[in-house]
Amino acid sequence: VMFNFTYKGVAYSIDPNRMFTYPGLQANLQPFNEEAAALVLQFSQTLLDIYKFDSQSIVLALHNDSPNYSALDYLPGGVYADEASKVHIGKLFIPRDFFYIANGVVGSQMYDCLTGEDLNAVLQVPYIAPNSTLTDDGSLSVYSAMHGKPYVNTEAAAACCSQGTAVINQLILLDHLTTQVASLVQGGSE
Repeated sequence: VMFNFTYKGVAYSIDPNRMFTYPGLQANLQPFNEEAAALVLQFSQTLLDIYKFDSQSIVLALHNDSPNYSALDYLPGGVYADEASKVHIGKLFIPRDFFYIANGVVGSQMYDCLTGEDLNAVLQVPYIAPNSTLTDDGSLSVYSAMHGKPYVNTEAAAACCSQGTAVINQLILLDHLTTQVASLVQGGSE
């Protein structure tokens, strides 16, 4: 779903998960305009403030994905191969139902826990400015990586059968995630 708005009589469109950095806006705001980009960036910062991004210990996101997007895209030779440091394709869900995890200590631990349960997971390459292979697409995962914030996105197939199915898949995946996070926390306190 695109975020559409009109500014000074011009209609603009942006993917709401591509508005968190200026390079993301440059690549994705249609048509691009400096003033409109500044307003969208201000709006994205307001959203981050509302959700208290800076004080959150982890960022969890839920996405319904399109039929042409899956964890398979991150495997070697895939369109997003340079964005992933690790990819695991499990047997419990179709490849379109997967976790996308920002790298870092917590991210690596979460990836290991989830893949240990044979869940589909992609571990994003680390953000090491200015030499990262991570594309600054303006997404919340990239923004989180730039700010050293653990981030997990649950992707679920939207057009598979119905949106209800996608929501159920996300809830199942989220249940697995919360179970894994709880075991990480318990394991760290022993």
